[in-house]
Amino acid sequence: MPKNVDPTPEEYRDLYDKADSFAREVWQFRRTVALPAHNQLRYAGHHLLKSLGPDGTITDIEKLREAISHCERAMYEAAEAGIGAAINRIETFKKDHQRIAIGKIVPEIRDAPRLIREAQSMISAPRSDNLPASEETARYMEVFRALRDLVDRLEGSHDDLVIEARRQRFKDGLGIFGVVTGIITACAVVFRLFFC
Repeated sequence: MPKNVDPTPEEYRDLYDKADSFAREVWQFRRTVALPAHNQLRYAGHHLLKSLGPDGTITDIEKLREAISHCERAMYEAAEAGIGAAINRIETFKKDHQRIAIGKIVPEIRDAPRLIREAQSMISAPRSDNLPASEETARYMEVFRALRDLVDRLEGSHDDLVIEARRQRFKDGLGIFGVVTGIITACAVVFRLFFC
């Protein structure tokens, strides 16, 4: 929000609701609360109360501006926590299924390295002064959702990957059986040639 435009309680309410909803979205994905995000929402409420006069009207615009800033920060914190959790789950999934060509079952896995690099560079870079906070936060939320969707797709393919792993083990077993049969046959032929 530009400094020269006074925020309104409606803007705060909308942004608070958006931040709260997004923090819950990340909580559902992570299966644990993103405490920094919830702390930011608590600070947002505190600053909102400080912005109000005795009659309930806004008397301190700067405190309202700070409340809105904490809502933005809550979304950023939630997105960062969600991104970290998603990257961990993708890496664990790949490790757990390393002997399977996951890309045959889940072609979207090919996007994982790019998405992870993008997320990691975004998190490690300093916050941008060139973008409004809402646009930068929206970028974080978008990257989290892309990673979350990939995790959902990967985890949803688990049964297919288990079947593929069994199929691969069966093929490997047949290959080993074929090699052993060939060796036994060759030994039998050599034995017959030289000893019979």
